[in-house]
Amino acid sequence: MDSEHFGGRQDQHVRPWTDTDVPDQRGKTFIVTGANSGLGFEASRVLAGRGARVVLACRDLAKAEAARRRITRETPAG
Repeated sequence: MDSEHFGGRQDQHVRPWTDTDVPDQRGKTFIVTGANSGLGFEASRVLAGRGARVVLACRDLAKAEAARRRITRETPAG
């Protein structure tokens, strides 16, 4: 696929997406699989930081609890 499929020229500067691009999520609930590491953890962290209720779906309860503690400690809305 060429760059035209993505709505622009290849040499255009595109600002990278960051967690600050996520709008307010208060009043919403998300179930995130693999929430104790990697992308699942980062998604959970950002969503919680934006006020969402996040259900951490993990296979290992100890790892889930460690992720919950870390998210609670690191996010303002944690």
